[in-house]
Amino acid sequence: MAEIEEMKIRVLWAEHYPSWKQSPESRAVCLAISGVVKEQAAQLTAHVDWSVKLSVTLTSYHIPKDQFAEFLGDGAWAQLFEADRPRKGP
Repeated sequence: MAEIEEMKIRVLWAEHYPSWKQSPESRAVCLAISGVVKEQAAQLTAHVDWSVKLSVTLTSYHIPKDQFAEFLGDGAWAQLFEADRPRKGP
């Protein structure tokens, strides 16, 4: 079942990513997929950095990291890695 879901996401990303800037529908699909990617990465049980979890998840969905980063923009992309940064005290 998971393989079918991964295939669907891969196909949807490949179909909608090229037109996300022009099409509100494609933008919405890519946004939904980015949410799924973040959720799946968070569910990985490996004790590794968030960036590794995200890379593993993107690879499983065949989503190029540079496309994902471009879609999210620099600010949003950086926020994905905030979870791994050590917090400084007050």
